[in-house]
Amino acid sequence: MASEEPLDRDALFRKLRAKSENKVNEAFASRYSYEALMFFDRETSQGAVASKFLFSKMESNEQRRRGAWDRKMQSSAECRRLWTLVNAYRRLPRLMPLLLLNVAGFYTGLVTAAVLEQLYKENYWESHPGHAVPVMHPLLYFGPYKVLREDFSEEGSG
Repeated sequence: MASEEPLDRDALFRKLRAKSENKVNEAFASRYSYEALMFFDRETSQGAVASKFLFSKMESNEQRRRGAWDRKMQSSAECRRLWTLVNAYRRLPRLMPLLLLNVAGFYTGLVTAAVLEQLYKENYWESHPGHAVPVMHPLLYFGPYKVLREDFSEEGSG
């Protein structure tokens, strides 16, 4: 198709007139279809007949090329039924992004808790120098929690 000859309108008109309406060559119709239709629509009175014929010929070619399987799947209900069959065999979604998100969230929470506890201790030591820092109350947990107040240091057990 790279060495396609330039379109000569007079030759094209003679070629189309020479063919009978029922025997238009399919290769001719598909090769010159757009240019021929535009020329006949503008220039001649036979343009309407020729363009209708060429369009119908091209459409029947497309229908034949698409095949019977594609014509059967025209209704949307059949397409939906087909996709329900195909979806069962699709590849499973990857779990790595979910795993990475969970690991990142866990370590973010861990670092945030450590930083908050350190800030709490510094704030308490500023207002109560020399005292032991009490256990920090949880920020987002409002239920009961038990704090063991036993002294495990070596000084207290002696």
